[in-house]
This record gives sequence, C-alpha cells and structure tokens, in this order.
Amino acid sequence: MKKVLSILFAMIIFCMCLIPSYAASPKISVKTVSSASVGDTITVSVNLSANSGLAGVEFVVNFNTTEYQLVSGSVKKGNLFVGEEIIKSGAIQYAGVSSDAINTSGALLTFKLKVLKTGGKISLSVNDAIDVNDKFVSVSASGATVKCSHAGMKWNVVKKATCTENGEKNGACTCGHTVTETIQKTDHTYGKWTVEKPATETEKGLKWAKCSVCGDKKEQVINKLKPTETTTETTTETTTFVENTTESTTNEPTTAPTPQIVEKTSTAEIVAKTVAVVLGVEAVGLIVFLIGKKKKENK
Repeated sequence: MKKVLSILFAMIIFCMCLIPSYAASPKISVKTVSSASVGDTITVSVNLSANSGLAGVEFVVNFNTTEYQLVSGSVKKGNLFVGEEIIKSGAIQYAGVSSDAINTSGALLTFKLKVLKTGGKISLSVNDAIDVNDKFVSVSASGATVKCSHAGMKWNVVKKATCTENGEKNGACTCGHTVTETIQKTDHTYGKWTVEKPATETEKGLKWAKCSVCGDKKEQVINKLKPTETTTETTTETTTFVENTTESTTNEPTTAPTPQIVEKTSTAEIVAKTVAVVLGVEAVGLIVFLIGKKKKENK
C-alpha cells in the first residue's frame, strides 16, 4: 500500500508546476450514532476537517468483529481524494491523493456496521499524511464508541406509586447495565360531585369531591344562575254586539198579538185548595161546591 501511495504522490508532484505552501492542521475523525441496540445497523463515516492542507493520506479503521459486523457492499469512497480501500476482517484500510491541497471538509469513507454487542469502540489510526510539498504532517485522529441505547431494558416495580407517595422500579439491560428510577405519584381518584351550596341568580354556589384513595377533598365554585326570562302575553277580547232586528220579508202588515185574559184567583179559592190538600180526596167535592157558589155570589 505504501508503494502505491508513493507512486501516486510522485506522479502528482511531477505534474505540478507551482506548489504553494500551506500551514497544515488536519483532523480526521469517525462519526456515527452515539447509542444503539443489539441488531441495529449504523452508518459510519470517516470525515476530514476543513482547512486541512492535505494532499495525501492513508488511514485504517478498526473494529472488533465480536461487536460489529461489516455490512457487505456498504463501503463507499468520498470524492475529496482519488483513493482506494482494502477491506480486511475487522478493518478497512484507505489511501488517497489529490493534485492540490484539500481545504474543504467532507467524508473520505463511509460504511455500515451491524451491532452485535453494544459498547464497542471504532478506532482510527493515520499511517501517513503529506501536504503539497510532499512533507509528512501530523494528523489528529479520533474514533467513536457506540453506547447501548438500553432499548431492551426490562423493568421490575419494587414499590407502586399512589396519589400520596412516589413508587420505585429497577431496570436491567441485556448489556448488563442496571438502573433504579422513581415512579411519580399518580393523580387523585375523585368521586362524584356533592353540591354543598346551590347557586342562585344572586349568589355563587359550592360543590366538592373526595379522593377514594386518600380522602383528599377539592372544591369548585358553581357560577351564578342566569336570570329567568319571563314573557308577558296580552290577550285581546273582542265583544261583538249583534243588533236584534226583525226584518219583514213581505209587505203584509204585522198582526198584533191577541191579549190574554188572566183570571184572578180569590183568597177563598186559595184557602179551599189548601184545605183540599190537607183533608184529602174526600173533601174534593165539598171544595168544588163552595168555589162554584162563591163565583155566583160575586156575579
């Protein structure tokens, strides 16, 4: 690999007519997720910082095969350098050169790893790095560690939470990590409202409810009632006066009614009738006789 890199550097230097000088301060680092779970597939990139001043670089990415498995076909080169990579068990080696100093940031290499065990480190080591003057420069290299996300944490409730006290639970992850956490208090369990003072149109009311667990009492104001709206209905009575008139349908004169002669009853007759009622049927004949005699005397 070093021979290939040296030949590439020589060709580039031969083709360059003017070679500027750069103050090199390159940094190469591994970037990936901070945490994951067993079985997750993560993307890893090896990035070059801006204003690096590099014209060529060779580095190796190492990882433990018991912790990570390289996903087949996932290794991709960046476009900052003309480079080549060599894939080995638990390692990816990269070498790249440029006709000019690289002063922009970007990914030199990207690949994917399947997490077999959490907490594993992905290390980075730079073997060689030169500037456009074909001088070796020091490069700052940093790897990455993927911590366990504890997504598969199993919890055991040690103490249940109530509306008056916090609870407690213990958690254990497959990675061996354990933790104890507090369970926050639950809400009160209030029953039905009891109206202590009904609301009126002039005064507010009051109602309360109690928690069935701890007996906590909460009160709530009842708003005043809205005024009752009354509707006044006016009833108009119409009296129809009907004139009692008699219309004659013919030209014949109206015949005056025939006067009736009312026969007066004397006191003697009244007395006689009364006696007859008292004495019975046997005195009827005597009464008739006396009445007839009296009429003749009056004539």
